[in-house]
Amino acid sequence: MAQDIIKKIQTFFHSPLQTGEKRKILYLYDEDEQYDEQLTEWSKETALFELLKVTDHNYFQIHYHIEKVMADKNIVLYYTIKRPNDQENPMLGVLLYSYELKLDQDSQLYAAIGIDSTNEALTDLAKQYQTFFKSKERTTKFKKFFQQMITQNQETMEFCILAVLTKAKQPDWTNSLIELFAESVKGQTMRWSAIEKFGNKDRFWRLINRLFGFNLSASKTGKLSIETLMEQLFITHLASEWPEEFPKAFEPFVLPKVNQAIIFINQWMNLRDQQLSYIQVADQLEKELGINQLFNQESLANVTEVQTFQWFDNYLIQQLASQLANGGIDYDYYDQLIAQRRGKFWYKDYRTAYHALRWSLKLVKAVDEMTSLLAKIHDKHLFWQMYQTNFYKIDQAYRKFYFYSDQLIHLNDSFEDLTLTVERHYHQLFLKEFAAKWDQLVMQEARLSRKDITQQTHFYSDEVASFVEQDKKVIVIISDGLRFEAGQELFQRLLEDKRFTGDLSSMQTALPSSTALGMAALLPHQQLAIESTGEVRVNGLSTESIVKRNEVLQKNSSDKALAISYDAVNQLSRDELRSEFSGKKVIYLYHNRIDAIGDQRITENDVFAAVEETLQQLKRLFIRLTTEVSAAQLFVTADHGFLYSRSTIQSTEKVQLITELKGTSYNKRFILSEQENPTQTGLSFSLANQISTNRHVLIPRGINRFSLAGGGYQYVHGGHLPQETMVPLLKIKMVRGRNDIPQVTVNLLSQTRTLTNSVIWLEFLQLDPVSETLKEKRLSVYFEDEIGNKLSNEQVIIADSRNELSQDRIVREKFILSTISYQQSSNYYLVMKNSKDIKDVTKERFKLDIVREIE
Repeated sequence: MAQDIIKKIQTFFHSPLQTGEKRKILYLYDEDEQYDEQLTEWSKETALFELLKVTDHNYFQIHYHIEKVMADKNIVLYYTIKRPNDQENPMLGVLLYSYELKLDQDSQLYAAIGIDSTNEALTDLAKQYQTFFKSKERTTKFKKFFQQMITQNQETMEFCILAVLTKAKQPDWTNSLIELFAESVKGQTMRWSAIEKFGNKDRFWRLINRLFGFNLSASKTGKLSIETLMEQLFITHLASEWPEEFPKAFEPFVLPKVNQAIIFINQWMNLRDQQLSYIQVADQLEKELGINQLFNQESLANVTEVQTFQWFDNYLIQQLASQLANGGIDYDYYDQLIAQRRGKFWYKDYRTAYHALRWSLKLVKAVDEMTSLLAKIHDKHLFWQMYQTNFYKIDQAYRKFYFYSDQLIHLNDSFEDLTLTVERHYHQLFLKEFAAKWDQLVMQEARLSRKDITQQTHFYSDEVASFVEQDKKVIVIISDGLRFEAGQELFQRLLEDKRFTGDLSSMQTALPSSTALGMAALLPHQQLAIESTGEVRVNGLSTESIVKRNEVLQKNSSDKALAISYDAVNQLSRDELRSEFSGKKVIYLYHNRIDAIGDQRITENDVFAAVEETLQQLKRLFIRLTTEVSAAQLFVTADHGFLYSRSTIQSTEKVQLITELKGTSYNKRFILSEQENPTQTGLSFSLANQISTNRHVLIPRGINRFSLAGGGYQYVHGGHLPQETMVPLLKIKMVRGRNDIPQVTVNLLSQTRTLTNSVIWLEFLQLDPVSETLKEKRLSVYFEDEIGNKLSNEQVIIADSRNELSQDRIVREKFILSTISYQQSSNYYLVMKNSKDIKDVTKERFKLDIVREIE
């Protein structure tokens, strides 16, 4: 309650009784109940009076209390109703011998809006906004905002008034300006009209001048308007991002107080609930200012840090795609450039394009490095190891490039030349050279398998049998067509989840690398044979379906074995799944997405999307199995890999069959026959040292395909290349109670803690590289004062470097401090806030010795 009202009540009741008075009665009309809470609380604390609240429905009760219950007590009659006419007032008789506490309009106003009537600065400002406070709705909203303010002064009071008039969510000038700008680009003026009608536009423009230096002389139009202010703020921010001399056409736009403009735009970008408004305003200004025409000849170096308008991301992506397509690039520079864009405002809208660029860069770089490595390999085993540790990354980069570039719509034209470059590197420079070298090494040994390369046919005896002997549950997930590079990515995704740990290795399939032989080879067997029909049998039993494989498993492990499809598991509830797996010790779970899509001509170009879908499905399956079913060990492997090229297979890469070749089973990558079929266009091998058969397999040389009807030519398997024959073997265990993988630590490297300039460059060090035991950290970094007010722009640091050298893990960021008056005796803080953990906040204390830059 305002102090003057308290004093008036106290003075009244402390005054002597008049002749004939036995007690004093004071009454007060307060229809809006502005003093309800204060009077109620005070009446409980004081013996000076009793409080009676008068409504339309308790006149009789009030009369009774006055005349009977409280006949000798001082009373305050608090009317929470509108004052009635004397003729209609049931309490008139009492009021005639009572005294009224009358409040002047100013006092009522101060009480209504919640300001101290003794604070002349606030009361003077309130008088200037009397029109604003005539509305109960505006007054209520103002009071709610003003009570939130840590500091209550003229400035914060005016911010609250602006927030109400502009319908801002927070009572600060930043949110109020955002609302005005968002309205302006829609061609509306309701909020600005409210300022003109109920606010004070002269005081508004004085505030804007104080913040940004925007006045009649600084305005490019010579007029004060929201539209001009908006344009000049955006251009000022753009100028601050420009590394060289800013285009002269925009020099008149740049505002005198640059720092505050930078901070305003940056804060707008970082307000999550206002990002849509930023996009709408920026896009509209981009068109009106003709950004695309003014900057379409700029060098790549000039736009690498620009984020004011999204056109620059479009332009940057086009330039990067063009330069990557033309070759002769600095891989590390381009990779760093793309990585830096991740912290920019528009990155989320162009993430797919940047991913495509980055994977194309990885592919081209890896292919260039492979050329020199191939010449040094003279052994099949070493080649196999090199694929498992190094060369697989090329196939992975190729897949990832197309997975992302296939999702692009409006940037398709920009990627046409880059796609040709990717195809040339992958298909011509990698696959053909890689396959030729493999052919050479295979022919030197004249045999398909080696003891020092783990064979798929030994999987059950080497990995599963020991669990069966110990009566422990083991689950084997077989994903049709999951080649090694995809398995490696699945392994990484599983390790990122704190629930899993394990190992990744590889196995070599038998030839041909087909579904029929691969599925059979993974089953328990003493004999593996291919019939004249092409059917593969295990110990004389058919394996052509899941039902048949279930019979093989149960014959080996009685009723403790189960073969089931992924689709069937998906249909089961938790209880049904537990019931289905109950008592089972060996469970083979078959997943088929990659091969199902790739083997069809009309869908083969969707195979990379199918791989991504497979990785997601398998991870979800792992989470479900480890949650709902207990197992000592989980394996993931595949029947075979695959070979895929997006470019059309040329006629020179298709091998025409000749009548002399007699085969029992045909495929675009192999022919099974009863006798050896020597030919200049293929490699012929006896299968006797792999499986129980006298048959031979003919494989086309390199990446060639046999010319056969049916199916597609781009997705194939059955051949001898590592892409087809190297399948992943993931050995995964669930770790219960395992703590989450910790994030890397980021420290401020700069030593100085006293700043003398409003533009600051600081260095940060990621202490350790990202690894299997340390994951990346994303930080929001900015300066604030002692009470938490932001004083600078906000930078995003993504600490995900895997570089071993510490100097390669240093990042340098630019901070712009607000142009306010800083106290040398006060403390200011650099805040480093973990974006994924609100409790992880580091603060470094600074002293600021900066000359004030505004009046």
